Amino acid sequence: MKIWHLIADVDNFENLTTLKQEDWEKLRFDGKKLIDTWTPLAVRVIKDSKKSDTPGLSSGAPVLSLKAISILRQKGTLLFCHV
Repeated sequence: MKIWHLIADVDNFENLTTLKQEDWEKLRFDGKKLIDTWTPLAVRVIKDSKKSDTPGLSSGAPVLSLKAISILRQKGTLLFCHV
């Protein structure tokens, strides 16, 4: 089994933030499951750098491109954590 630890290199690759200030509350972990109420967040690039398949999100929450998801699924099981 391979386990990857994702680290966003925000000094060299694009970095994202939410468009709406109130969306930060959605990213705050309080122990409650969000799968039943989750809606995608609108984000924008705050540091226009090289494109990445795992751009940094200011909160530290992982962000994956469709390409990254596809590659990871080919390598094995991709587990999503719902927080």
